[in-house]
Amino acid sequence: MADCKYRTTNMSEGRLTDENMDDIEKMIGEGRKRFTLLYSISRDACDPDIFHQRCDNKGPTVTMLYNLKGSVFGFYSCIDWKSEGNWKADRKHFLIQLNYLGNKRYTKCLTKGATTEILWEKAKGPWSEAIKCFSGKTLVPNNNVFTLNGNMDRFTSNLYDTCGLSASDINNGSMEVTDLEVYSVADGERPTNQDIECPWRTQPQWNTEYVSQLFDELSAIEISTKPRLLLLGPIGAGKSSFVNTVASALAGRMAHFASCGTDRHAATSTYSPYRLRSTTGSFLDFKLCDTPGLERSQGIDIHELHFLLDGNVPENYDFNPTQHLSLRSPDFVFNPKVGDLVHCVAIVVDATTVDDMPGETQAQLKTFKHGIFKKSIPLAILLTKVDKVSHDVRKKLGDIFMSTDVGKLVNKTAKMLGVPRNVVFPIKNYEHEMETLDSVNSLALFALKTMVEMATDHLANLQAVKGAEGGEDIYPEIGNMSDTA
Repeated sequence: MADCKYRTTNMSEGRLTDENMDDIEKMIGEGRKRFTLLYSISRDACDPDIFHQRCDNKGPTVTMLYNLKGSVFGFYSCIDWKSEGNWKADRKHFLIQLNYLGNKRYTKCLTKGATTEILWEKAKGPWSEAIKCFSGKTLVPNNNVFTLNGNMDRFTSNLYDTCGLSASDINNGSMEVTDLEVYSVADGERPTNQDIECPWRTQPQWNTEYVSQLFDELSAIEISTKPRLLLLGPIGAGKSSFVNTVASALAGRMAHFASCGTDRHAATSTYSPYRLRSTTGSFLDFKLCDTPGLERSQGIDIHELHFLLDGNVPENYDFNPTQHLSLRSPDFVFNPKVGDLVHCVAIVVDATTVDDMPGETQAQLKTFKHGIFKKSIPLAILLTKVDKVSHDVRKKLGDIFMSTDVGKLVNKTAKMLGVPRNVVFPIKNYEHEMETLDSVNSLALFALKTMVEMATDHLANLQAVKGAEGGEDIYPEIGNMSDTA
């Protein structure tokens, strides 16, 4: 038990953070409160019947909406939800604003009268005078975005102390959300698990011997088709920095292969595959492929992602945000070889953005994830900049798997993107260091080794499928696993 520590974990399963709960407690003003997630449209479906099944007769509740632009808002109701078809007075009702455009904004808007009302109606979801959420038949999301058929039309200065805000200052003029959650609110301290616990993930010894072991395991992977590993992610997440970090770990010195930096747009504009060398100077049998950062109006779109995965994009292709690659493009590869395909994808996510990631970014990443899954390509998540979310990890990276903060972010990232936790790899890229460190190298090389193993498993599965079918395949090279690319 020498490596174990005391730690406390939040028992809430939803999106509200401890800080959010503290803020709502202050707004209610009645002491400590326990929050229990009753209902979530992303988990349970956007359906009035399901809402009432889960939320009726559960006492006071908080309803929170999370929209595409990073705004978080909702309302508190001190009475039960029911399905009786009447408006009911709610003497303690108020509107809540926690975030606006991804930035914290603490706002409590009371009604001007003594009471306001909520609607007990079986055919409607959460429905108050301030925020009418949804009604009628089940609303189906489009790319994980729910377009609610409610409104905020009655959030006016006649009915509410609006604090100088309009409805659009709350919901950005849109009822498109990535989630809506309803929590029960009860008196008392929040439940916690406080106990002696071991690391949330197996923690090896971060030393030179372990780095050498990882290097030997990477070097031992031999396959005639060189696996192609694709890096995707928002601008500034650390894709190019990861290329340089693993190159440094493999070379035993600081290496600078990919261009890195901060700017309005991505530093990388091309599809850039890298062959990495070991300390002996020999190439390892895989290609690590950098791509432009995802941006709202620029970067790779879903069609170009499919072309990348299918090997239709030539190496060093320069993406043009004003003219996307198409079948008519002169550089389009019509007859890709198996070595041109992508065999594993890593989505790179900045750990400091997980809690406040805009809904539209989440939706884009989930859309890309679905496209990757449809092609049965294995997916990993690289969670970068973990040293910036934990003081303990910043002081000692070797204690990363003891950090509750990092563990929570791994869990939240896995839930947000809908992947198992064991494919989310917290790492730290080289940024200010002048010499390599065993702890940085270990995290980066372990993630890389796992990605290569996932890719080789995928290649083996392609070969097995072709063998089972016993016929022609669109990738005939798979039969002998040759790679002429």
